[in-house]
Amino acid sequence: MNDTTLMNPDTVRNTGPQRRDDSRPSFSPYHRRIETHSRATRATTTRSRSISRLARANVSPRPPNYHQANVTHHTALRRRLLEQVPYVPVRKQGDFTPAEPVSFSMNGIPGISVAQAIAEEFTGLDDRDECISSFEGSKILCRVELAGHDLYTSKVNTRRHVAGWTPIFRCKLAKEIGKRMREYVEQVMGGGLDLERVYLTRLIHVSKGSWQPELFYEDLVSPELAA
Repeated sequence: MNDTTLMNPDTVRNTGPQRRDDSRPSFSPYHRRIETHSRATRATTTRSRSISRLARANVSPRPPNYHQANVTHHTALRRRLLEQVPYVPVRKQGDFTPAEPVSFSMNGIPGISVAQAIAEEFTGLDDRDECISSFEGSKILCRVELAGHDLYTSKVNTRRHVAGWTPIFRCKLAKEIGKRMREYVEQVMGGGLDLERVYLTRLIHVSKGSWQPELFYEDLVSPELAA
């Protein structure tokens, strides 16, 4: 090769390094494995961070079919009165005039679950902090006698000693009646009623010093029967 050839720019360009063939893959199989692994690592890290946020918020991650699994299309709820044996006083009541019943409702809907009352879950209980002054003395006799079961009675304090004797709050009264219902179901009935579905709607004055809770039970029924 002479000096003219070496100095010719066209010759130099033609004899220089060849351009890469565009048909050649941009990444080798090794590089593709690295890229796939990186994507999987990023996805795992993102999910771990999401779960950490849920844990800090005290929320459990839900499966993809959470809503579908918790929607029931074939059942409805209906409350029925738990009938009690009519009260017949042992002694003459004289000029007994019953006081107004004490009502319990949640957000305007009659009744509070007995289990909620026992657990002091009073969010939504109407007039929860109202003092109940319907009782004559400092104690009443709570009586329960569901049809087909024995009679149960228990005393309930209706006044509390806070800066003197003051009437009991509605929420406290609901809890005390709920506790008596739990004793009745466990000791007299031997179980058989789910307290989550037993609702206390009213406390009714049946005789001097005696009050009886009005109770409903929430059944699962088909939508056709509930309509």
